[in-house]
Amino acid sequence: RDLVDRIFGGKKEGFDPYLLTLKCQRENRKLDDHLPPICIYHGTADKTAPSVGAVQFANELNKILRDDNPVVLKLYKGWSHTDPILEGPMDADHRFHRDLFESITRWTDSTTQLSWPEDDPIINSHLCPWPCIQAGR
Repeated sequence: RDLVDRIFGGKKEGFDPYLLTLKCQRENRKLDDHLPPICIYHGTADKTAPSVGAVQFANELNKILRDDNPVVLKLYKGWSHTDPILEGPMDADHRFHRDLFESITRWTDSTTQLSWPEDDPIINSHLCPWPCIQAGR
């Protein structure tokens, strides 16, 4: 058995979002009345959790959700599993954080006073030399 299956006590199928989505689709269950907006962020070079799973999951969810509440899939070309939280920020690449920030501001009305810090020197500076970042990838 694989590690993920062991984490879920040998019952991964009961927790696998893709399989659960297919089950709901077969049972013609309406989940979208109870779901918030969904945006899936994923790197195309992710070997830990390959992006094909995110693509399949988004496609299956969109088959059962209303057209006015579609799942948005944002793929980051060449990004691995850790790029959004490690290599990207170290290289002053905050695409993921900015996309997440913008999604939250669209979904809520409590962030109307917030704006992305365009000129923040910390946000725009490299935290690590480029060769070290590349070595980490």
